[in-house]
Amino acid sequence: MNATFRTFRLLQTAFALVLLFSAGCSVSSGFRRDFNSPCCCNPCGDGLAGCWDGCWKSHCTDHHGNLQGIITRLDETHYCARFHGSFFKFLPFEYSMTLTAVPDGDRLILSGQKDLGKLAGGVYRFHGYATATHFHADYASCKDRGVFIMSRCGANACCCSH
Repeated sequence: MNATFRTFRLLQTAFALVLLFSAGCSVSSGFRRDFNSPCCCNPCGDGLAGCWDGCWKSHCTDHHGNLQGIITRLDETHYCARFHGSFFKFLPFEYSMTLTAVPDGDRLILSGQKDLGKLAGGVYRFHGYATATHFHADYASCKDRGVFIMSRCGANACCCSH
């Protein structure tokens, strides 16, 4: 890829994310409130449910940023995952998706997908796993692929003060 094309793609992606995730600015106070709640930090052993803190990284562009998640149980095998993060260190994004979780020994195998719109890369597919303390999910779309890595916020290592 030549430098001009890479610069154009970078600007195109940044613009798309600003447009797509600008709503994250207005709803992030709700995310922050929920993330800081005692229930989020101490989920009382509800499997995957609770607060998670970590980072994301694109394998295509090497972009990366902070990432937080609030995961709530929907039913026996489904969870709602709310992700809040940053792009270019200052552009917030936030979205929710349903994750399917299948038990596999001491971990859950995770899968799901979310359509973030054409400008942001279309449908992102997620595959990964979570243990009691670690969340790892690879993502891929037609424009990007990368990883989400998070650790659980718990009673002894609560990240609620962020």
